[in-house]
Amino acid sequence: MVRTDKGVAEFCKNYEFRTDYICEVVKRRQCRKILIQLPEGFLRCIPFLYKELSRCVESVEILFSLNPSHGSCLLDELGSRISGSDLLVHIGHVEYPNYTPAIPVLFIPAEYTGVHNLRFERIVDYIRTKNVQSVLVLTTSQHAELSRWLVEFLNTKGFRAEYGGIVTGCLVPKIPKDIDITLVVAGGRFHAIGVALRNLDRASTIVMVDPYTGAIRDVQEDVKKILRIRYWKIAYSREAKTWVVIDGVYGQHRPSIVDKICQLIRQRGGTCIKTIALYLDQHVLENLDSEDVDVFVVASCPRIPIDDLYEFRKPVLTPGEAYMVLTGEERYVYPW
Repeated sequence: MVRTDKGVAEFCKNYEFRTDYICEVVKRRQCRKILIQLPEGFLRCIPFLYKELSRCVESVEILFSLNPSHGSCLLDELGSRISGSDLLVHIGHVEYPNYTPAIPVLFIPAEYTGVHNLRFERIVDYIRTKNVQSVLVLTTSQHAELSRWLVEFLNTKGFRAEYGGIVTGCLVPKIPKDIDITLVVAGGRFHAIGVALRNLDRASTIVMVDPYTGAIRDVQEDVKKILRIRYWKIAYSREAKTWVVIDGVYGQHRPSIVDKICQLIRQRGGTCIKTIALYLDQHVLENLDSEDVDVFVVASCPRIPIDDLYEFRKPVLTPGEAYMVLTGEERYVYPW
């Protein structure tokens, strides 16, 4: 299907890019050049954003980054420095708490303001079928306000609901024991699965609530399928001798985790080869792989092995899974 300009414009208008606020900050900082970084799903909005921003900062040069933007852990510091930008505007995520960038950054969450398909009464009906009272609501940057509304609504219906904040692929809270059910308000299953992997003993009580489709369902079967694959990878790695450990950059640079994994490998008499990558996919592993390599460990992001590289011919483990192999821990460890 051909995407029309009108369709793209309508899509972009459904998100609060806060262009007036961006212009205000740019003027206040007296910027001459700015670099704007967006997730892949928002790249189609580049012409829209350029037009909106050009109206209020006519004398400022506006550049757009096409480098990876999977989260606020991976800010385009390199592009900002090379381009000589005075400010990086990162759209689509909130600040990553484990990373302090070395450049000025403005975070714009891009709250979804379009018509959502959630029917709060349907959510109430679903929760009542579970015969529970205490509800935790987690979400992503795009749906924080909607999630707060949902919490307020649930409380008016007699539930004990609380807002638990924003989750990412690797920053996932342990769910308190007094919580009966956890709703993850996000597009698709990605974030709900992350919450379930972190809280396996509560996986049956973790529910995906998709504001785009209106879908409400638990992710228990998804998690079971993932764990079957992950435990096979772990078992296959038990006799591994040569390990390649892949670190990341910026907020995905985790030297303490890499060093700990390598220490455990060497204590078992294995070989640990440290590498670092800005971007990692199957093509990189294809070029890196050889008969001398037994296992890969991705320290940069735990979701890369689980979501992107699970079909690779050799085990690609998360740090937590590597820890399981190297220590004999049987309980599934996620993420670190």
